[in-house]
Amino acid sequence: GVSVGRDLKDPSIGALVADARLSKSIGPYSISAQASGAIFANVYVQGFGIEATRAVAKNFHVNLGTRFTNNSDTIWTAGITKTFENSPFSIGLEATNAMGTTGLGTLDEASKPHLKVSVMWVTALDLL
Repeated sequence: GVSVGRDLKDPSIGALVADARLSKSIGPYSISAQASGAIFANVYVQGFGIEATRAVAKNFHVNLGTRFTNNSDTIWTAGITKTFENSPFSIGLEATNAMGTTGLGTLDEASKPHLKVSVMWVTALDLL
């Protein structure tokens, strides 16, 4: 995916973030690899990460992942997600040392780990 942002107070500063993910299901596991890159002002960050997800019970998944960046950060994540049958919503609880939750924030290491709670809406996009 690609995302673009702009600082409205200082329009000369913007951010461009791009990533590509490959995933494969192997038995009860889903393994993925992701390459990311971001440009912000005069900073350019690249990262490569791997993640494993496994169903541990009906509608419960755990995930473990790590990402390495070209500025020597090692970013990790561990979490659990609860999905609801016949609903596009899910909730997640995750421990991570990533600065943010999406985009540029996933490529920068925070000074100490923290918890994040998320509510997600995932639905099929049928364009054809």
